[in-house]
Amino acid sequence: MTSTYVGTDHIPAKRKALGQAMILIATILLVALFITQTLHRSGSITAGFDNWRPILYAYLIWSIALCWGITLIKGERGQRALFVLPAFLFTIAMVIFLSFLVCTFLYTTGILAHLKGKSSMELIIS
Repeated sequence: MTSTYVGTDHIPAKRKALGQAMILIATILLVALFITQTLHRSGSITAGFDNWRPILYAYLIWSIALCWGITLIKGERGQRALFVLPAFLFTIAMVIFLSFLVCTFLYTTGILAHLKGKSSMELIIS
C-alpha cells in the first residue's frame, strides 16, 4: 500500500482567499449577533431578539461556513478534517449553549431568590 502526499500547493490563491473571507464574514456575523443579543437581554439596548434562537441559527450558518471554508482553503485535507469537525461542532453547541443557558437560569434564579428572601435551593425545591 502506498500513500500519496496531499498538499495544499495546488489550490489557487483566489480559492483560499474566498474560504478565508467566508469564515471571517460568518464569524463577524455570529459575534455581532451574540453581542447584540447579550446587550438586548441585559437591557442596554432595545434592538434584539425575544429569544436566543437566532443566535443558534447564526451558529449553524457559521458552522457551515467554517466547514465550507476549510474545504476551500485546504482542499482534500479539508475534506478529511470534515470527517470529525461536524461532530466536534455539535458537541461544542451542546456543551457551550446548554452551559450558558444553565448559568443564565441559575443567575436569574439567584437574583429572584435574593429579592424574595429565599435561597436558591428553596426556590428549586418549591
